[in-house]
Amino acid sequence: MRARVAAASLIVAFTALLTVPVEAATTRWTPDGLPGGGVSGVAVDPVNPSTVYAGTNGGAYRSLDAGASWRLRSGGLTTSELTTMAVAPSDHLTVYAGTTWAGVARSTDGGGTWTTSGSGLNETHIYALAVDPTNRDVAYVGTAAGGVFKSTDGGSTWSADGLTNHFVKSLAIDPSAPGTLYAGVTDGVFKSIDGGAAWLRLSNGLPSRSFTNAVAVAPAAPATVYVAIEGGVYRSSDGGQSWSEADSGITDPNVRTIAIDPTAPSTVLVGTDFGGVFMTVDDGQTWTQVVSSVLPEDIPSLTIDPTNGQIVYASGCAGPNQDCFLADGGTWGLFRSTDGGHSWAQIGHGIRAVDTTGVAVDTARGTLSLATGKGFYWSSDAGRSWHASNGGLTDPNILTMVLDPFDPATIYLGTDCGGVFKSTDAGASWVLASSGLPACLPWYGLTVDPTDSQVLYAGASVIGAAPMYKSVNGGASWARRSVGLPQLPVLSVVVDPSSSSTVYAATTDGVYKSMDGAASWIRMDNGLTNLLVNVVALDPTDPQIVYAGTAGGVFKSTDGAVSWTASSFGLTTTDTRSLAILEDGSTLYAGTLGGGVFLSTNAGATWAPWNSGLHGDLVHAFAVGPSNIYAATVGGSFVRPLA
Repeated sequence: MRARVAAASLIVAFTALLTVPVEAATTRWTPDGLPGGGVSGVAVDPVNPSTVYAGTNGGAYRSLDAGASWRLRSGGLTTSELTTMAVAPSDHLTVYAGTTWAGVARSTDGGGTWTTSGSGLNETHIYALAVDPTNRDVAYVGTAAGGVFKSTDGGSTWSADGLTNHFVKSLAIDPSAPGTLYAGVTDGVFKSIDGGAAWLRLSNGLPSRSFTNAVAVAPAAPATVYVAIEGGVYRSSDGGQSWSEADSGITDPNVRTIAIDPTAPSTVLVGTDFGGVFMTVDDGQTWTQVVSSVLPEDIPSLTIDPTNGQIVYASGCAGPNQDCFLADGGTWGLFRSTDGGHSWAQIGHGIRAVDTTGVAVDTARGTLSLATGKGFYWSSDAGRSWHASNGGLTDPNILTMVLDPFDPATIYLGTDCGGVFKSTDAGASWVLASSGLPACLPWYGLTVDPTDSQVLYAGASVIGAAPMYKSVNGGASWARRSVGLPQLPVLSVVVDPSSSSTVYAATTDGVYKSMDGAASWIRMDNGLTNLLVNVVALDPTDPQIVYAGTAGGVFKSTDGAVSWTASSFGLTTTDTRSLAILEDGSTLYAGTLGGGVFLSTNAGATWAPWNSGLHGDLVHAFAVGPSNIYAATVGGSFVRPLA
């Protein structure tokens, strides 16, 4: 999911499913969600090319059979969201992985275990990664804002490397001269010949300060360099001293990735945003589009086996609405060619890393439902197989999902731009239920009154407009209910089951309370020291006890939000995005951004990490069944017996 407002990924836990008996804790979380998922980067072992690594938003995966099957290999990773991967050419057991927020991870045992370090990095979102071909301990990373950083101790520490304050999209090293590097940044192309100490802007023949997505050096002819800039592909045959346009036949100018054959430098493949893969065999003079019924249009990553130019790996989003997974339980997101890119097959069995924004359990029907950025899916066999069900759902980018507490076959979805949708047949079909709602707003705070299924509330992530709406007829029509609320995002709404006129709203300006069914609202922030509130939840044993999950931790009120006290001891990652409370009122689960799940068994007095087996840094939502708790995360859906 693309980043939006700070709490953009919040999904509210389902009130109807939170009142269940406490059961004994067991060992770990297990994945039960959709197969496949977005693969951000692939790296091939140069000694044993059947060993392939894939970085996903659900961690690191390794294949020992050239991609036919995969197993999660994320032990020691402090984050599940990986952006790029590289194997050290001089030591095939040393693997590096870039992350979205934790810096760089390194494995020295072929992906068995990992250590992560951001020491010295002033920007920990890694976009590019390159390893010295002669020294496994020398590596370079390109960051989102800090420029290029270098490590000489295997990634333990990093230092700024001459090219600072740039958004670096791509890095490439000359294999014949390890001190020679190229960097593609958002305002051009740079070259260093001294290991990154100094950089020179390359401009002869290139458009001025153009957005550069990719740079690649030909392994067999290192003076040959290709760059993909905004609008086209350029080639240099003299190490970047001069450039000429080389994109005749590429019909999609948005080229994202470049891969050059390791032994035949005249053969090059590029991946694009909307045109799939294009190929040249004549040094870029002419290009042809690869025609494939399997390969998707969007190709962010291409990797050629360094020992065999016929073996190519591509990642991309395919299927209906460019899904990154199969609608009926197969695997999407990763593809392999054995003939140099002319034909392709889907691979990826074993990868489960689909960003899942909501989860719900219907115990009466024995079904599990998932909301994703690509649609609605359901399973009747505890997640072993999945089925898409998106008929009538014109916006598949689902942000929130809620079940009718009286009839779980009635489901509501809040979407990114399509409004609110409703199903009365357990998701088999959908109708738009947005009459009266403003067009194209992201709906995060969606809830059903636990005492009256005809009453719904919808909160929008919007700035400068009314954020709250109410329906009294099951979503057939909506009316604005924002008096007293700021014109800021509403990210969570909860209704007091003992007094349905009492409603709480989590906003980016604190907690607001209504005592008249949302006709008016009052700010309730006494003691609430962090006002970016992602989620509110009520104690099922006492509705006067309210919890607020904020960007600064969990807060608790025992007087209906009149006053608040911090309730975050042990919560080592404070940005709390989701909460679930068991019927005893003492057992709480907190889903965070960056720290996974935390558990409290004493009503929030203390917390402890509860992450064994979980591979999803951002926990969007929880759902609680009779014996299990489910977590919807950026790395997929997971299940674990209740604590």
